[in-house]
Amino acid sequence: MITGFNTDVKHKTKVYHVQTEDKGRENPKIETLVYHGGEILDSIKIPYDNDPPLPEKEISKMMEGQHKKIIRNIKIGKFDDPSDDKWDLGDHSLDEAVLAYLSENQTQEKIEIIVEGLETLVPGGKSSLKFKITHGTSTSSSPVEMAKIRVKLMCPKNTPRVIGKGETNSDGIMQIPINLPIDSITSECSLKIQVFSVEGTAEKQFLLA
Repeated sequence: MITGFNTDVKHKTKVYHVQTEDKGRENPKIETLVYHGGEILDSIKIPYDNDPPLPEKEISKMMEGQHKKIIRNIKIGKFDDPSDDKWDLGDHSLDEAVLAYLSENQTQEKIEIIVEGLETLVPGGKSSLKFKITHGTSTSSSPVEMAKIRVKLMCPKNTPRVIGKGETNSDGIMQIPINLPIDSITSECSLKIQVFSVEGTAEKQFLLA
């Protein structure tokens, strides 16, 4: 008999329960259920080829991989209420929360931020930036899906503010509309790009002048 996986996952103010099990040789599927408050939020069933019969060790490995993937989905907000687009900062400012998150979520693999369209930004006009987020080593990398991106305008005389945000697709790509204030293109202003994902976090800054 193959032992299933059961994990309680805390995300923001909620606790989710994730349960993964094999449905058996006669019904070769791996099923993961996501619960909250006793209610099933999602049921993910992935069939596998059992002809010839797979070793239990191989099935257990697939179960563990699927279980971990669903946990990652919870942690990056897949089951969040769509009407709540705010990050839980507690008593901290956004910058303090970013620093805390970065220090608590280090990764050995590097998160790379690729930005296209900086040269098209026009003060007082509408434009957009295209982002591609990857993670990996110097020899190989993979796109980061569902990475949260925030674009902040940083000017010494003004409070930093978010002027764009979004979430990457399965290719690690996101196009974000950007509206720059008319007085933002100066030698003192910059754009700070912040990326948060289960693969890690990163930050990059670009001068606007």
